[in-house]
Amino acid sequence: NRQPPPATASAMMAGGRSLLEELATFLYHYPAIQAELVANLSLITAQTAPDDAAVLAAERAMNAFVTLVIALSEAWPYWAPGQNSVTTVELVGDIHFDLTLEEGSQDDTDDGLLEIEVAPIAIDPAEIVLATPKVEVSGDLGANLSGTDVARYQYGLTFKQAKGITERTLILEDLNILDYQNAIMKISVSRNEQLSPGEPTDPDFTTTNPDFIYRTSEIQFPNHLVPLLDNEIGIDMAEEVLGENQPLEAYLSKFLEKLLFRQEGDVQTLKLSCSYVYSIHPSGDPDLAAEERTFEIALPILLIPPYEVQIRADLDPSDPASFVSILAGGIRSWYANHLPADGNLNERFLFDLAVFSKMNASKLPILRLRNVYLRRDSVSDL
Repeated sequence: NRQPPPATASAMMAGGRSLLEELATFLYHYPAIQAELVANLSLITAQTAPDDAAVLAAERAMNAFVTLVIALSEAWPYWAPGQNSVTTVELVGDIHFDLTLEEGSQDDTDDGLLEIEVAPIAIDPAEIVLATPKVEVSGDLGANLSGTDVARYQYGLTFKQAKGITERTLILEDLNILDYQNAIMKISVSRNEQLSPGEPTDPDFTTTNPDFIYRTSEIQFPNHLVPLLDNEIGIDMAEEVLGENQPLEAYLSKFLEKLLFRQEGDVQTLKLSCSYVYSIHPSGDPDLAAEERTFEIALPILLIPPYEVQIRADLDPSDPASFVSILAGGIRSWYANHLPADGNLNERFLFDLAVFSKMNASKLPILRLRNVYLRRDSVSDL
């Protein structure tokens, strides 16, 4: 028989038990409580005496369940005081990146190949380093004909063809959305600025009369864009960080550190679920997106609601109270209680992870990794 936890919910909170710890406690005890209820409730009828062993066992299991639920409810306000939602912080300062895009043709005729010159004008603050954007036109990224500061791209379509395509896509490579969590763009168009052939530095270059230069006003979207990078392609946690045959806590710690680490003491809100997945047919491939994976069984292990992870402190596998230690403990407890068969094909722990924006104006996820997996045979202590 499973007895209720020895301490009251208030005593647990007084001892510093967090919502995450209470969730881990609930996940650890619930399978035994469920088994006891299922085993004894079926034996109870209207004629069963109140002191029957089945009644007493079911009562003990229900009391344990109630105690766990009360502990969760009392831990909740300590997790998010004053608001039962994601806690966010305001990022400091805006970054302004000004640049020009100049379109022309390879030989200054409509039938020449399209060329686009991208020239950064200024960036504020000056210490910020951003790559010169690439420009995509109808799926074509062009070939860079020049250096990295002022880039000149040549495309496989003519200047005349390009004038009939209104859409241009700017691509900033290697831009980490955890560092740059929203954006807004302003754009204006000018024409006739350079009617004289050659470059402004040429001796014979003539500057256009300002009366002949056409400029539009700046146009922008009314709201900042909060990006969402949603990835369903498989990410092998062991391959990504430590290789094979490492403890569960070590994998979780190194992967989250690689994903989230910015600076000591930083905070990042994330939501996470974990399932045990295996294939019932050899065709199962964990690297495929969910809709492409067939003949699979997924057994839920745990779900952690949006939670503020303290960078470094919560990623320390040697601290039993850290996020990764409690997460690993919940997975290990489920595994010990259910003991999946050794012969299961492609067996793995599947993580669905969402990282939330830090902007006060938004409580949306900016990164979703739906298919991060850790093969069971990669883990040394299971």
